[in-house]
Amino acid sequence: MRRLRDEESGYSLVELVVVMAIMGTVLAAISMMFVTGIHAQSDLDARFQAQVNLNLAISKLRREAHNACGISAGQTTSLITLQMPTANPPPQPPNTPCTAPTLVTWCTSGSGSRYKLWRVPGVLTCTTTTSGARPYADYITNSGPFTSYTAANIPSAQLGKLHVHFVVSIKPNAPSASLYALDDDLILRNSAT
Repeated sequence: MRRLRDEESGYSLVELVVVMAIMGTVLAAISMMFVTGIHAQSDLDARFQAQVNLNLAISKLRREAHNACGISAGQTTSLITLQMPTANPPPQPPNTPCTAPTLVTWCTSGSGSRYKLWRVPGVLTCTTTTSGARPYADYITNSGPFTSYTAANIPSAQLGKLHVHFVVSIKPNAPSASLYALDDDLILRNSAT
């Protein structure tokens, strides 16, 4: 009986502590991999959402620029005010679509390396508290995306053209390889009327 009892030895405390330490290390490494994956996924989702919002904003801006008769004086690299026809369908000659235009301002507002693209109806300034003002895109890193405007030249049969350059990044100090840039020329199709 004594011999059987001596053979029923279990794990010693040292062996148990060593096994627990090894398991803890393995589980910590696995947990770290999951946490890293979750952070990468959330970062990717935020970048994708910022890019989608910018593309939707540019689509809206492009539609309005196509319909605009011109850009009001005072255009800067951070603010443009489109002169939109008031009547739909446009009035018949001798009246032009922009006899008394409706104003729509697109501007960037923010500081540092994070700006929002706003659409502000009815004013010439970037007053984001105005009724109807709405942000369309966020995480824009450049404060002046409206880089150039070429007014219509009716004798040369050229329409007005607005060039835009947007750079989006959710991380302010991101390397240039992770930036999303969008350049476009928006033609003001009604600018010759």
